[in-house]
Amino acid sequence: MQVRHRSNRSRRGLYDGADKRFGNNVSFSKRRTRRSFEPNVFTKCLYSEVLEEMVRFKVTAKALRSIDKIGGLDNYLFKSKHVTEGSGVRVRKRIEMRQSLDKKFGRENVTLTNKIPNMRGYGSPGYHHAPW
Repeated sequence: MQVRHRSNRSRRGLYDGADKRFGNNVSFSKRRTRRSFEPNVFTKCLYSEVLEEMVRFKVTAKALRSIDKIGGLDNYLFKSKHVTEGSGVRVRKRIEMRQSLDKKFGRENVTLTNKIPNMRGYGSPGYHHAPW
């Protein structure tokens, strides 16, 4: 079985298989010079319903689309084949621990579908507005 190489950078965050690629700049005279294509990466705070808190990740735009499609950060961390190491695995273990404690002590896992969590990230409502 062939194992695909993953850069150290993509191991740290939620990159969803996106990694650095290489190609050529081609001028009008057809002269080729090597260049690289970087993934669209930014730091983002994502909400975990199980942990009931915002978690900061380095995430790609591709991973954000996958998170929306799968149904949230918690589902993505458990179902995606790209979460194999790094910060994604650490948060997944925290979620597993919380779920086992909730089961052990009889607490129900409350879903906050009607409530807006206390967000502090770029995607939160009113982030760019003054507090008054």
